[in-house]
Amino acid sequence: MIIEFEIEETGLSASQKKEAIAKIQNRLMSVGLTNVTVIEEKGQKVTFTFQGAIKPKALKRNFVVAGKLEFFEVVTEKKLVLDYLFENYKSNSEDELESEVTEEVSENKDFTEFIEVVSMVPNDLRDGLIGFVKVEDKERLEVSTIYRTPFFVKSLNKRVKFLLGRSQNEKEYLLHVVYITSTGEAPLDGSCIVDASVGRDAAGRYVVNLKMNKEGAITWERLTEKVYHERGFIAITIDDFIYSAPSVSNGKITGGMTQVSGDFSKETAEEMAIAISSGTIPKVKITKMMLAEETISGK
Repeated sequence: MIIEFEIEETGLSASQKKEAIAKIQNRLMSVGLTNVTVIEEKGQKVTFTFQGAIKPKALKRNFVVAGKLEFFEVVTEKKLVLDYLFENYKSNSEDELESEVTEEVSENKDFTEFIEVVSMVPNDLRDGLIGFVKVEDKERLEVSTIYRTPFFVKSLNKRVKFLLGRSQNEKEYLLHVVYITSTGEAPLDGSCIVDASVGRDAAGRYVVNLKMNKEGAITWERLTEKVYHERGFIAITIDDFIYSAPSVSNGKITGGMTQVSGDFSKETAEEMAIAISSGTIPKVKITKMMLAEETISGK
């Protein structure tokens, strides 16, 4: 039995491609397949042979999620972020040179569109929520320069970026701002995870339980302690989407244990756990599967 993938991410070096193939192989083994072996590499396409039974649709679902797990501190000083946006994108000055006015109009257009698609919430509440975005406006927001570009807020003395998150209302998303490092990264990511499994919370809902290595546990303890004292929130994201942004109500969390919630079904939680535990893979497309002498197109 064989399966062929096309790696859609271009420009990978030889070492990066080798690492990507190893992670795809690991993901295949994580879903229960055995004797997973590369039998052909041709351009961006990689073909594996394997043993084991799995349904084609279920296999495809396991490769939709890249599995990039990250943890961010949520910005609760929303007014400072909004002040930055107004100061930098909405200028009323009329004493500008023509070239500068042209640039200003472009910036104002981007700012206007950003304001149009985001329904702002009161900025005096320390809930870390900037506003709501309707599902139909998601694409408009994601092409916005303001949304896509991390920025440095002087009054916070930190770099931040916008991220969309899950809402209980299926017709909208939540918009948060999170702190990032000077290099644009999260303070903690999935490289620290040594185990991810499916469980249930106190209300009986499916969650993904995470266990971190020693280094991750230390970073997690420091992060949760800081957020606890500041009465803040931690955004838990998978593939740049916030699944939950809980507060830390009982002090720092030791031992490197935590969980991701997100109104998961059992099936979705299992797929998420597999994606996280097997490591982040590049964007791929299944182009061919041959199961029990039957060829199934991945298109």
